[in-house]
Amino acid sequence: MCSIEGFIGEGGHYDISNMPDLIFLDLYDNRLTSVDISNNTKLEEIRIDMGKSISTIDFSNNILLQTVLANSSGLEGELDVSNLTELEVLNVAYNNISAINFSNNSKLKYLEINGNQIEGKIDVSNCTNLLEFYANNGNNLSCIIVNQEQLDAYNAINPPDGFKWELSIEPSLECN
Repeated sequence: MCSIEGFIGEGGHYDISNMPDLIFLDLYDNRLTSVDISNNTKLEEIRIDMGKSISTIDFSNNILLQTVLANSSGLEGELDVSNLTELEVLNVAYNNISAINFSNNSKLKYLEINGNQIEGKIDVSNCTNLLEFYANNGNNLSCIIVNQEQLDAYNAINPPDGFKWELSIEPSLECN
């Protein structure tokens, strides 16, 4: 386990490339401006929340990630989590994210995207295990695409235990 607090590294960068066996990284409430986790291929959980200064992060080599806590971290633009097939928890609330692709995140159980800049539609229909989903403020969503089981659960038809979705718009099976 590695926990780094406060401002570390010249220019707000900390090098963890020499820790290839790292499975948990906690950078909570930091002032880092970048984090390179490309050599940390065994990483299962990362916490970069509350720092408000990391604008991008590349998860392409971190296919074992199960938990990403990055609320109020400063993330901007499109967030690519499409290769994170083991992802179960994603909290990226209160950033400036404009788009996220969830097409390969079938194990996702918890998703929070409040307070971003996501416009148009998002598709969570392949997130077949999604129990908690928060998208009820701060975005400009026109459509949330779901599968039939999700729609039924949202409409209180046989919802699974722990089902809680707070959305700003009604989900649907397709967008017009």
